[in-house]
Amino acid sequence: MSRSWLLLQIICAILLFTQSYALYEDQVIQLDWYRENIGNVKHLVFSPSPKRRVIYVATESNVIAALRMKDGETIWRQVLPEYHYIESIQMKNKALLVTSRLIESSNNNNINNQNNSDQNSTPNSYILHYISLNDGSFIFNSNSFQLPASLSVLSTSNRLSLLHSLLSSSTPSQFEVISSNTMDVNDDKENEVIVITNNQVHLWSGADGGLLWTYQPSNGKVVSALFVRGERGDSLVRVIVELNNNHDFHHVHTVKGTLVDSSSLSSSTATSSLLLPNGFLVVVNNNNINTYKARAPVSLASAPVKLSISSLLQNDENISHINSIPNAASSIMITTNKHRYVVVLNDDGNTASSLCLPLPVPQGDFVSGCSSNPNKFYRVFSSSKFQMTAEEYTVSSSSNGLSVPSTTIISGLSLARAVPITNAWVERVYREDGSSSYYVYLTYANHTFCLVKSSGLIWLREESLASVQETHMIEPPLDAGLLQFYSEGFPGFFDRLRILSQSISSLVEYVAGLMSGNDTSAKSIITEDPFGFRKILVTLTHSGKIMGLESEKGNIIWSLLLSPEKEEVGEQKIFKLSCLRLGHCFGFAHVESSSGSFDRMYEFNAWTGEQTRAVTLPYIIRDVVTLSAFDDALVKALLLIDTNFKAHIVKSGSKSDNYVDELFQNHHNSIFTHLTNVTEGRVCGYGLEPTKQTDIFVVAERWCMAFPTDSEVVADVSVHRYDEPIQSSIRMVGPMGGDVNLFRKYINPHNMAIATVKLPDISRQNKRSSAPSVTVYLVDSVTGNILERFVHRSCTGPVHLVQTENVVAYHYFNTQTTSFEMSVVEMYEDTDVVGQVDIKQAIINSISGAVEKPSSSSFTSPPPVTQQQTFVFKSGSRSFGVSTTRHGITTKEFLVGLSQGSVMSLPHALLDARRTYQADPTKPDGTVPYSAELPLEPQLFISYNRTINNIRGIVTGASLLESTSLVFAYGVDLFFTRIAPAQSFDILSSDFNYGFLITTIIGIAVAIVVVRGWVRLNHLQ
Repeated sequence: MSRSWLLLQIICAILLFTQSYALYEDQVIQLDWYRENIGNVKHLVFSPSPKRRVIYVATESNVIAALRMKDGETIWRQVLPEYHYIESIQMKNKALLVTSRLIESSNNNNINNQNNSDQNSTPNSYILHYISLNDGSFIFNSNSFQLPASLSVLSTSNRLSLLHSLLSSSTPSQFEVISSNTMDVNDDKENEVIVITNNQVHLWSGADGGLLWTYQPSNGKVVSALFVRGERGDSLVRVIVELNNNHDFHHVHTVKGTLVDSSSLSSSTATSSLLLPNGFLVVVNNNNINTYKARAPVSLASAPVKLSISSLLQNDENISHINSIPNAASSIMITTNKHRYVVVLNDDGNTASSLCLPLPVPQGDFVSGCSSNPNKFYRVFSSSKFQMTAEEYTVSSSSNGLSVPSTTIISGLSLARAVPITNAWVERVYREDGSSSYYVYLTYANHTFCLVKSSGLIWLREESLASVQETHMIEPPLDAGLLQFYSEGFPGFFDRLRILSQSISSLVEYVAGLMSGNDTSAKSIITEDPFGFRKILVTLTHSGKIMGLESEKGNIIWSLLLSPEKEEVGEQKIFKLSCLRLGHCFGFAHVESSSGSFDRMYEFNAWTGEQTRAVTLPYIIRDVVTLSAFDDALVKALLLIDTNFKAHIVKSGSKSDNYVDELFQNHHNSIFTHLTNVTEGRVCGYGLEPTKQTDIFVVAERWCMAFPTDSEVVADVSVHRYDEPIQSSIRMVGPMGGDVNLFRKYINPHNMAIATVKLPDISRQNKRSSAPSVTVYLVDSVTGNILERFVHRSCTGPVHLVQTENVVAYHYFNTQTTSFEMSVVEMYEDTDVVGQVDIKQAIINSISGAVEKPSSSSFTSPPPVTQQQTFVFKSGSRSFGVSTTRHGITTKEFLVGLSQGSVMSLPHALLDARRTYQADPTKPDGTVPYSAELPLEPQLFISYNRTINNIRGIVTGASLLESTSLVFAYGVDLFFTRIAPAQSFDILSSDFNYGFLITTIIGIAVAIVVVRGWVRLNHLQ
């Protein structure tokens, strides 16, 4: 009987066994990852040394990098600021000469300075970089630029959207492109460089990057400029000026920058012109083309040479335009309404040979020359089925038919499905035995950069992650065993044993993988780990590609290009990504086609990356709002607002096709939203109102704040995070064992913060009224009531806001003290109106975990009592975030993306509005004494010595451990880590005494056996 009873006890103990998840503290800190990117490649040059197999690239993310040809790995890279746009890179004297321009909107000139008449005359819209090929170090920068006022006052997200719009809308009339056609180098004198911009010619010193002189003709437009020899053999700068369709040569003194003489070209009436790298000026007049030796010495006559193209063109062919060919110094591309002609010029400027090619195919067609042989050309194009073909042509005498390629390098190679090629470069590599191979570098519209040859793909780089626009942190699905456990309700005895054994086995494998450093997420489908550290990062990139990253190592688990079920013609741009629970995500795209513009909605599974449906919407979306109501599948709903201010509800699941359902009908009175238009300076709040038709609701404007855009700019807007957990609405302040002060937090989910920047007005004589200022409004988004307003005079942007619970923090620049500052505002309910806090009830709620919710609404609640404090912060910021945990018990930490590329974690105790000078140090109130400056201590940098260039955003998420918060920072680079704001109180430390614990357990077990024997003997006696 005793043995049966002991066996029953052992079985009950096994059944009551539960898993305890623990992790070493030092292991948590080490589990992060960092990913370097370069961005979408748009410029490429080959190494001048045949033994050094390196390519040099410039990207849309303002990155200059050297890549190893063997495997595509980065050797070195340099990242320029976001407001510089790289125009070209050139190889000059074993160094890279990079030209970039400063992006500034001409429409916002009145914002910068309405009374500055010399604004357009200052040559500060471009910059010249001279970079070493060996290590990528800057030899010199020609100039440094200040961020224009039209951009500097905005937050990072608003500034980036404006930069993209400026790039898409900028035209050559606004900015002269600095390329090989508008730049020349004087090799005789310190490698002097000519740069043309804003109809001006600038001469820069190649030794130190200093500006030597600037020349601007009194009349006409500067076409190009180059170095020539004067009559005495001295060096002059020949400026080609176009006036009334005629061309003139202006000779400028190289040292003084003064005009020496000028001459007109005979018969130079032209509709367009082009200067080739070899010094020939090509002038086009209808179907007549003349060439001039623009690099000829001044003593020689510049007589025109007429190109012999009459035998090439047919009777009904007309020249549309001409352009130069990459890697072809003495060739031009003539495009007509039927064909394209590659014309090679001889030393006299006449036609040496020609080549006839078909017009470009819609998917992409690229022609480049061969630097080693001027008579060879390469053509890379993709077919209608997106198969890439590369051909080599040998130029011969002109022929009437289309030229046949002498060599087909690559034929019908399929690398990307339904993705067009955006650029191509061909290199022919010769070996020591005389043989050669062709290498083709390709960039695709989805920002993929690869190297291929005839045998296939050599390497591929995924560079769309350098332009992440939006990121959502999604919880992966449960493990199959745990999912079955929860779905069956109450499984049987053997099912519990099986599930328990599987869980213990997976836990042992997980911890063993962590200790060995192996990748624990190498599975076909990512599942949730025992600690909740494993997440799926769903990212929307600028190329329109949506990618899923696993958070443990940063590996790409799936990639998705949203596309309709039937192929349609039109350019699609994904502008919004919304993710709900259970892996349901939606992507919204705007499509421009010849038939018109429309919006399309896609639904996909964030766990697998599979697209589930695509719907063409009968309206244009103005905004997408996430609702707090749940549907039958426990998935939050989305509210779509169209341009006609009509409301449409979207849900995933069986009822996804019903835009209006019973839930929407019953709760439309409690749905409020707001729209922000930065360009118009309007922030407006809206509510839903029914119409005569029961299934249609309109979005009616409830309130609106309008700011004059010529004097006050909306810099940033911050709202509450809809899924933020709040553990307690009471803040307890006071020493342990002493008097405790209780403050009821003003927690209003509809509270929003609006930051505006008042631009300086130099027309006013009063310095106080003309100085810039930053104003922060605390607004109730339901009623539009301004709860509080804070004005910081002599301050300007960029301004970044963040809001959590009852705290609003923001960062700005003080022009009077020339330092950055950070302010924090805390909101509490007015005790004179709502009464004092019941201490006993507050303690009970704190122990039970109950959250005291306010009973009043936005229409009846009194305004809060605010406390505000300002600190000096010795660094600029680019983004703002706040930590989040599972239950909201752990104290908050503010995450600051610094301008130098680091991520700093600032504890709430330092950024506290209640920090004051302590009059009596013997009676502290529990807060840190006030200090005017926030420390930049190295231990606060959670990114360590890593640099996340041009940080655009910080996303946080919660793990299953209350002490740990997950942080993801993205910019050109990506960084993921974990932080413990209140230390690791639920994690075992590395110095835990396991021996003592095991000895204690064994001793207790032995004592139980001995005592049980004694008890049994006593019963027998």
